[in-house]
Amino acid sequence: IKELKLLKIPTVSGEMKYGYSTTRIKTDDEKTEKLRNIIIQAVTSNDYSNNIVIIKTIQGMAQGVAYALENLQLNSILGTIAGDDTIMVVARTNKDAKDLSATISEYIR
Repeated sequence: IKELKLLKIPTVSGEMKYGYSTTRIKTDDEKTEKLRNIIIQAVTSNDYSNNIVIIKTIQGMAQGVAYALENLQLNSILGTIAGDDTIMVVARTNKDAKDLSATISEYIR
């Protein structure tokens, strides 16, 4: 049923039947890929110190990138603060900050 993307739809009589939606439902992988693309397109550089990562973006894109980072639901991120072109990310540990910085660097190469 999931592979066919079938949904239970109420009929006029109130019973339920299987049908399909004409609206395409995005999978988690597609959502994750879109969030990664925001990072790839908008981030210009990043660096870290201890458990803080500073990310530089194209002007006006910091809030979009912060949104993308938070919605990737990485357990290593405690929170973000975004300005116009700079984001401060607070990571749980120093290692988490280092790993996040390395991941972002790989995305933007």
